[in-house]
This record gives sequence, structure tokens and C-alpha cells, in this order.
Amino acid sequence: AAAERSASDHAAEVARTRQLETKLQAAEAKVAQLDSELVVQTGQAQVASVTAAELRRDVERQAKEFVLERRQLELDFNRSIQEETASRRRLQGRYRKRISRLTAALKDREAACSKLKAFMDSELRTLQDREHMHAAERRNWRQATAARDVARTTEERLLRAIGAA
Repeated sequence: AAAERSASDHAAEVARTRQLETKLQAAEAKVAQLDSELVVQTGQAQVASVTAAELRRDVERQAKEFVLERRQLELDFNRSIQEETASRRRLQGRYRKRISRLTAALKDREAACSKLKAFMDSELRTLQDREHMHAAERRNWRQATAARDVARTTEERLLRAIGAA
């Protein structure tokens, strides 16, 4: 969401910069127009000096207005660039902090997973050892049972043989 906001803020600043550039171009075109009007008005001044003086004052006033407007546009443009730079730096700082926190959390989780895996491996070995021990005990029990059966059968045969004799 912060990245989307940053992208939209950046897009807004780019749009604003383009708008300021368009205004600047329009103002430059107006100056060119005023320059041509000045040439025309200067020609008319030879015919009527009173009209020329009025026109000159008007053109000078418009030129001053243009200079002031151009300065304001430049100030606005520079301020928007500074704001964009500051915004970008703030975002970079936030992202660096988040990345470092996430990296630390990832390392902690990796360590926990490693410990859990070691524990699980140990438990598996213990269970396998117990299984082998139980299997050996079952074999020993079967062998003992078989030996007992053989001894019982032998004892019964001997008792029958003694009883028959």
C-alpha cells in the first residue's frame, strides 16, 4: 500500500511538473506574442506618440507580470522537486527499516526451524533406536518361547519314556 501511495504520489508530482512546464511554455509564448506586439506597437508609436507611450507602459507592465509569474512558476517547480526528493528519502528510510526488520525475523525463523529440525532428527533417531530394541526383544522372546517349547516337549518325552520303563 505504501508503495502504491509512493507510486501515485510520484505520478501526481510528474503530472504537476508537466503542468508547470506547460504553463511555462505558455508564458514564453505569451512573451513572444508580447514582443511581436511591441514591435507592432512601436511602429504605431511613430504615427501617434501618445498611443505609443500608453502601449509601452502596458507592455512593460505585462512584461513585469510575466517575469513575476515566471519566477513563481520556477519557485513552484523547484519546491515540488524538493518535496518529491524528501518524500522519496522518507520512503527509502521506511523501506530500509522494514527490510532490516523482516531480515532479522527471517533469520530468527530460520534459526528456530534449524533447531526444530535438529530436535526432530534426534527424536527420529531415538524412535528408530527404540524400534530396533523392541524388534530385538521380540526376537529374543520368540527364541525363548521356542526354546521353552522344545524343553517342554523334551521333558514330556522323557517323562513318558520313564513312565513306560
